[in-house]
Amino acid sequence: MNSLQRVCFLLHWTLALCVGASAISSCVSAAKYDEMEASRNALQQRADSLSAVVHSMMRTIVRLDANIAERAQDSAQLRATLARQQAQIDSLNRLAADLLDRYTALSSNYNQLKASSTKETQKLLASLEKSQQDLNERKQEQREKDSTLSRLQRDLVAREQRLKEVEQKLQARDAALKALRARVADALVGLKEGDLTLETKNGKVYVSLSNRLLFASGSTQIEAGGKNALKQLSLALNRQPDINIMVEGHTDDAKVTNLGALKDNWDLSVMRSTEVIRFLVNEGKIDPKRIIAAGRGEYAPLEAGSTPEVRAKNRRTEIILTPKLDELFDLIRSGQ
Repeated sequence: MNSLQRVCFLLHWTLALCVGASAISSCVSAAKYDEMEASRNALQQRADSLSAVVHSMMRTIVRLDANIAERAQDSAQLRATLARQQAQIDSLNRLAADLLDRYTALSSNYNQLKASSTKETQKLLASLEKSQQDLNERKQEQREKDSTLSRLQRDLVAREQRLKEVEQKLQARDAALKALRARVADALVGLKEGDLTLETKNGKVYVSLSNRLLFASGSTQIEAGGKNALKQLSLALNRQPDINIMVEGHTDDAKVTNLGALKDNWDLSVMRSTEVIRFLVNEGKIDPKRIIAAGRGEYAPLEAGSTPEVRAKNRRTEIILTPKLDELFDLIRSGQ
């Protein structure tokens, strides 16, 4: 009999006594009755107390039963989890056993291959060593190529810089030629049409003075009008000392006759050129180191033909003005 059963039995027995005492009270004395009544009341109180205890215990038992049921459910879940884990462990054990078998087979095959392929291994090692050597050589070649590329890139940057400098110099030269041409045009503004031609080409300014202005036919003496023009030109050239000067004499194709020591048009063109140079140096005060004399005779005509008009156009003295390009040439040479 457990505790609950004993409590229920005692409660039942107490209640029975109370009922029995009520029945007996009808045949006993008053004193005895009072004693029994007191005893009954005490038993009733005891029964009430025990009943309260029983109800409390019943509630406790209900809670315990609920906890037991919950624990039973947790236990079932744990058993299910353990079962799944056990199944996984079994699967892993089987996989491990399979892997072990495979490893054993592979190890056996490796040992067999190792024992039977020593020569092949040596060949492979030799090939690997050769490949490594080739790789090192390629790396060295690549380093050399990278070094060459880097040097070429530096050279390219330097060349581009020099090119920019050359372009700047050329732009400065062109600006100087433009200014020089304007200055010469201003200096010779009073000349008649046809006596002066100004042209800029190939980085030079060509000042072409007609022989009608400078020389009489067959003469090497400068006319008064020509001297005046050369003086004005000297003023402009002296204001720009960084210009080299070449004086070229040109004749027509008519043969030289009765000119004493002059043998041909070469002599005539050179004599006229040197005469102009002497005037520019002596009268115009131009530094003679800047001037070059040249005679082209009849071999650089402006137009072909033998008409008076064509011959008059071809008879001329060209004063060719060229900027000093020493710095430009130095830049170009440094880039070679």
